[in-house]
Amino acid sequence: MRRVRYSISLKLAIISVVAIALSYLALTFLVVIQWERTLELQSGQLSQIAENQFSAALERDVVLVRHRIQSQLDETAASLSAIGGKGDIVKAAETRVWAGDVNILSLVQEGTPLDAIILLNYRGQIVGASKREDPGLLQKQLLKVQLKHTPSTIWRPAIGKGPAIRYTLLPATQFDPLLPREPSTGVSQVLYSSLVDPGTKWRGALVAQRWFPFNSEVINEYSQISGAEIAIFYDDKLVGASPNVPVQALQKPGSLDRLKILNTAFEFCDDGPPPLVICAFKPLEALLDAQQRLRNVGEETSGQTLERLIVLGFAACFIIFIVALFVSRKMSQPLQRIADALSDVAGGNFDVRVEGTRRMDEVGEIARAVKVLQASARERDSLRLNIQKTNKELRKKEQELVKQNTLFDAALNNMSHGLCMFDTQKRLIAYNQRFDDIFGCARGDAKIGTTWDEMVETMPLAEPSFEERDQISVAQQLWPSTMRSTFTLILQSEQVILMTLEPQDGGGWVAIFEDITDRQRISDHLSYLATHDALTKLPNRLLLNERLQEMKQAALEQDEQFGILWIDLDEFKTINDSLGHAVGDKLLCHVAKILREQVSNKEMVARLGGDEFAILSKLPASRDELENIAKEILKVVASPCFLEGHEIVVAASVGIAMFSKRHQNVDELIRFADLALYQAKNDGRSTYRFFEDDMAAKIKQRQTLITDLYKATANRELEVYFQPQVTLENGEISGFEALLRWNHSRYGFISPIEFIPLAEETGLILEIGAWVLEEACFLAASWPKPVNLSVNLSPRQIYCEQLLPVVDDVLTRTGLDPGRLELEVTETMLLADHLRVRQTLAKLQEGGVKISMDDFGTGYSSLSTLRRFPFDRIKVDRSFVMSMSKDDDARFIVNSVIDLANSLGIVTTAEGVETKEIAEQLKAEGCTEAQGYYFGKPSPPNQALVWMLGEANGISLEDQVNKKQNKTKQ
Repeated sequence: MRRVRYSISLKLAIISVVAIALSYLALTFLVVIQWERTLELQSGQLSQIAENQFSAALERDVVLVRHRIQSQLDETAASLSAIGGKGDIVKAAETRVWAGDVNILSLVQEGTPLDAIILLNYRGQIVGASKREDPGLLQKQLLKVQLKHTPSTIWRPAIGKGPAIRYTLLPATQFDPLLPREPSTGVSQVLYSSLVDPGTKWRGALVAQRWFPFNSEVINEYSQISGAEIAIFYDDKLVGASPNVPVQALQKPGSLDRLKILNTAFEFCDDGPPPLVICAFKPLEALLDAQQRLRNVGEETSGQTLERLIVLGFAACFIIFIVALFVSRKMSQPLQRIADALSDVAGGNFDVRVEGTRRMDEVGEIARAVKVLQASARERDSLRLNIQKTNKELRKKEQELVKQNTLFDAALNNMSHGLCMFDTQKRLIAYNQRFDDIFGCARGDAKIGTTWDEMVETMPLAEPSFEERDQISVAQQLWPSTMRSTFTLILQSEQVILMTLEPQDGGGWVAIFEDITDRQRISDHLSYLATHDALTKLPNRLLLNERLQEMKQAALEQDEQFGILWIDLDEFKTINDSLGHAVGDKLLCHVAKILREQVSNKEMVARLGGDEFAILSKLPASRDELENIAKEILKVVASPCFLEGHEIVVAASVGIAMFSKRHQNVDELIRFADLALYQAKNDGRSTYRFFEDDMAAKIKQRQTLITDLYKATANRELEVYFQPQVTLENGEISGFEALLRWNHSRYGFISPIEFIPLAEETGLILEIGAWVLEEACFLAASWPKPVNLSVNLSPRQIYCEQLLPVVDDVLTRTGLDPGRLELEVTETMLLADHLRVRQTLAKLQEGGVKISMDDFGTGYSSLSTLRRFPFDRIKVDRSFVMSMSKDDDARFIVNSVIDLANSLGIVTTAEGVETKEIAEQLKAEGCTEAQGYYFGKPSPPNQALVWMLGEANGISLEDQVNKKQNKTKQ
């Protein structure tokens, strides 16, 4: 490579030297020949030579004057170019309307040779001038100049950098001034400059004017500069001349570029700045002097010139050879380094340094191209390595994804619930086998990509399950919003499916389908049993109260009346005691049947307990209609019936109360009916009575009780009794339930059924409840055995914000361990404002206090209540426990509750245990604890101590009870 490169450099140098040498020899040869010919012709043509030399001298004078004028023209153009390069001038040109006297133009004109400036916008319209002038007149003057159409031979480009500028010269006789001026003679320079913005976009133009008067002073200046007499012509007309110009020359310029002999002088004319013609004049005597000087100079310099040409030629060839050789080597070496760098890049060395990138010649362009190629090759190699790495990671992730998908499919298809996954457009993206099983679909009926609406159309929903309403389809009803929602679907196969829609954080939805058919049947059955009498299958008091509230609201809205009939069987206790409970139960069922037969579908018959029944009339109902119903009831109930081989005749008493706006309280309506029933019994029974105002005496008595209840605490008439709770596994005491008793100073013991509702209604329950809690905790803290203490909470207490501070204060002052205190609530307390109640109970549990649900099974939503709140204990209602031995439904409910509690890890306590047989049956079913008369009635605190002391001596409470019963039998 180096041998080839040196050969190229040498060749370039030799070729350069040879070319220069040949050119120089040819030039020298021509010069010599021309010189010899000149010398040969010198002798015969001295006059002609002198004329030529003198013509050249005059020509130089003309050129000097022309350059002087041209420099003045270029100076003017440079001034205009500088003005056009200013940003504020460009901005001023962007306007589209006449701006009048533009201050900017006036300011920039000062200090320049320009006499006037006009500013044009990009449409060629005048938008400003350095002096005020009518824009119409200025526009006409510009049309005369024909800026856009004047031939390029007249308009000349200006010298220098900056915006494009052209100018021309016009005589004063042919062109009026663009702007007002002083009258004068001469030539006007008219200039045109374009205006461009920084983005090189054309924005407008400047037109300027400068006057060249060419008067005696200016011409004399030109004459002094050139050393000759000067005359200036424009279009063959004299526009200025020095004083000594021959008269003959003032008429018309001579021939251009030729010497012309006049009488006393000679002249030489040549073009000045177009379209001027400049003529120079000298006396004739000067020509003779020039001839003689030429003759002398030619002879002296002819030999010297030839010698100098030869020496200069050899020196030039040597210097050119050295320079050519240096330049060639200077060019080849960077190229070789670039070639070496390119070879390294091709070999994979992407970090090699590329020289010459800062050069601004062709070598620099090659170096920069190689630099770009180097970066591109490095990037491609890096991209190749990244692609290989990415492909490796993708293959690994693909293997992991296949493994995860396998596990996901296995987990999905082994779920106990049906599952479907949807994208944000409600299109199916995944489902499991359980979904197909629930809806009876063959595998493949549900296809990926199927929309929710299409899936709902194929679901075997029962007709009454969902109906299209208000233009809303079934699919839209099942997917109503973007929030989490649940729906119960009933299929044609009578399956009950719980559907839960759950939005996902990353978008999309998950639908879970759970078959709750068995659970729903149990729940429905429990709900039915909770609202219906187990013996007669009639609605019970709970359902009656609900229906009363509905009737009350409807009566108020329709301004109508309805009534309630309170029915009690006369002497039923006598029949029950003499013929046995079985006959008594059949009699109750018989009465229930005939009562149902006497009312329409719009009326309700309910059993309130014992031998009490109630009939809720339709709406509306008059007093006469209620009276006829009462008469018919008395008649049919009194009809003899045959039960278990006995002919039984039973009578009934009926109390009737009418709903009115004056008495809108449902509880008052029931009390009025009860008072009317009481009045009917007092009036001889087997009759009916309407509630009358004179029965208010009963209410007065009630008020008396309320008044006495306010004083009961202060008078120490309230007492706390304790009923034991026993662990069925060992028969030992696990705790006591604190029960309030009122020992009235005049009436003796008053049933809690009578005064607890009064305390609840009047708000006294808060004060009494706090007293019971403190008294019971104080006594329990002194017990010899650390068993649990159960205290009932009333609805007012649990809704009171002071409950938590009261409990904390009592525990602090009494010193009772919070873990021994157990607060009992009923399910009805959780139905209203359940969120607030749950928060209160949760805080109590956080403090260590236990929470139990009392009377479980009598509410509407026992299962849902257990799901929402983690109770520590469930107390099975006494009505179910007491009926276990004779009612299969009651036994089924008790067993179901026990199984449910055991599965949830919750302690169960059965209330109302009155016999050993029931206790043993409960123990066999897995019940944890029991409470009832079998183990002990509610007793004073001293008796509780006796029971615990007996256990301290090794005798369980159950053994104490059995021992006492054996003594009684003996």
